[in-house]
Amino acid sequence: MQAFKGKTCRSAFEKTGIVPFDPLKVIEKCPPTITATPPPRETTPPPIDWENFPIPKSARSLARLGQRVYDLDLPGNEDVYAEALDKFMMALTSIALAADIQQKQLFRARASEMERQRHREDARKQLDVPGPLNSATARAMVVKKREISLAEDEARVARRREREIKRQQKENEAAAIAHRKAVRAQNKILGIKTPRYRRNAP
Repeated sequence: MQAFKGKTCRSAFEKTGIVPFDPLKVIEKCPPTITATPPPRETTPPPIDWENFPIPKSARSLARLGQRVYDLDLPGNEDVYAEALDKFMMALTSIALAADIQQKQLFRARASEMERQRHREDARKQLDVPGPLNSATARAMVVKKREISLAEDEARVARRREREIKRQQKENEAAAIAHRKAVRAQNKILGIKTPRYRRNAP
């Protein structure tokens, strides 16, 4: 109970600078090595070498490049903006060509799958034909079943590939939309009238 007497409490308050208020009593006991945190230095990022800037290969990297180009659209920045926009247009053209190739691959894959499906149906019809079952017929049935099973496995792989192509196709369509917007922006700078886009145009 000695620690809770009034005299003891007043002495503790005086030593810690609480009453009377004197924060220097605590500050003087702090180590002298403590220094204030210096403010962060303002640094300017190095300029981008647009001539050697790698061309994006995916929609995500293309979107990042588009944001950089958008940030450069400032007064007095026309030369750098034009160089960055040229790189952006090259990337969009590359991705658009890749989308066209994938679209053709998708059509070929669908036609091939329809042809395999027709062969599988013909094979099943042959197995359902009634008649005497001899060793040759039995072996033929086993071979046909194996072929059908293999064809079904190939069909599953083809369906997975088709889903992946569709997913990539959606990304490429988004890139194509960004491409048209970039063309309009560039034409606006050059004072060229942009023709209206038609979805079914050749």
